[in-house]
Amino acid sequence: ASCRKAIVAWGRISMDNARPVLEPDDLHQLRWALGNLLAMLSASCGLFLDLDVAPWVAAVLLAGLIVFRWPTLPGWIPGWGHRLAFPLIVTAVTADLYGGTDTLTALVRVQLLLLTYRIISYRKRRDDLQVVLLGLFLVVLTGVMTLSLAFAVQLFAFTGTALALLLVTTLADVTRGAAGAADAAPAAGHRPAPAWAVELRWRRLIRRLRASVDWRLVALGVGLFGGVVAVTAMLFTAIPRFELGRSFFLDQLITKKTRTGFPESIQFGDV
Repeated sequence: ASCRKAIVAWGRISMDNARPVLEPDDLHQLRWALGNLLAMLSASCGLFLDLDVAPWVAAVLLAGLIVFRWPTLPGWIPGWGHRLAFPLIVTAVTADLYGGTDTLTALVRVQLLLLTYRIISYRKRRDDLQVVLLGLFLVVLTGVMTLSLAFAVQLFAFTGTALALLLVTTLADVTRGAAGAADAAPAAGHRPAPAWAVELRWRRLIRRLRASVDWRLVALGVGLFGGVVAVTAMLFTAIPRFELGRSFFLDQLITKKTRTGFPESIQFGDV
């Protein structure tokens, strides 16, 4: 009997000291914020490229700041606006290609246009995964074509944000249940803002995160991520480098106006 009383008392103490659990609306708000942040980080990689994409990068960053300030703004976009998004993006990339823009610049521009559209619309799970994929393409492309050390810091920030987004997306799928309809939007007509966007208050969300997060798990995750980064850095320095030369496919996508002043071939005795 005494053991039973002790177990009951311990259970009451555990329930009193239990951390609050994030509600489905909180997870949707956090997932949406991380997706926007990931899109902005990915778009800022274009600043490291020697390509004419600065206005497109500015559009992504501006759209991200606007929707962070007014989360219900994407709900005011009518249904016909969403239906016209794809034809407009295709028209823009076609005009770029026929206007003399090199293939790589046009490809980066269409990626930035897609990220802009994903920021100004409420995303489902597949849309968040598309943001991760688009961002990964820009990050890998920038990593191949740049030698800036600042890009390494941005790469780590992108990786951490992407992992956090995938984690929150998984948690939102697990707790979808009755709250799953809040993530959906009508297929046509006016698309009202979902309940989680109407009730989004950044200070409230931060307070709930601070109250519900187990910082020991956060420290463990940061430590594991740091270990992966360290191992990756060692492998990067250990892997030998090869001169790919003209066989590198990206070199054929850029016009000569964006190349350096080196000749394509050098013979013995040439300078």
